[in-house]
Amino acid sequence: MILGPQPNSSSDPVITEAELRVLDEAIDYFYRNRDEFLRYRLRKGDSGIGAPSWDLLQSFVLKKNQPFNMQRYMTSQAQAIRDMLASRNDSPLLPSGTQARQGVVTSWIQRHAMENRQAEVMFQMHCLRLHWGEFLERMGSGFTAQAGQMS
Repeated sequence: MILGPQPNSSSDPVITEAELRVLDEAIDYFYRNRDEFLRYRLRKGDSGIGAPSWDLLQSFVLKKNQPFNMQRYMTSQAQAIRDMLASRNDSPLLPSGTQARQGVVTSWIQRHAMENRQAEVMFQMHCLRLHWGEFLERMGSGFTAQAGQMS
């Protein structure tokens, strides 16, 4: 029995490139964090055997509040900062000098970084929810292999 969102049916939308990227990143993420996720499952009263429930997986991801692919996320953050600086290049409001520019960047990070991270994590959750069945299928024994390690 699959707990959580039901697997995709033929009426579900076709998976987009971005959603496919998130599924690939999620699989890599859960393999990299296999032991931590198993400990989390056990602390929450789950047996650690078989596929986790949607609620358990969702609570783990939201608690960690971490993009599945931190390198891609940081690259996109850096690009957003470069775009912001470029859009202000002709502005008299953009201070000149390295320290002044660093102050503008620091201010941008303070105002936008948490919001952007939360948006990324919520998009990840949206993609996993939409394609939960495919995610479980593609994880295959990735979740069940964890239980064997506890013996």
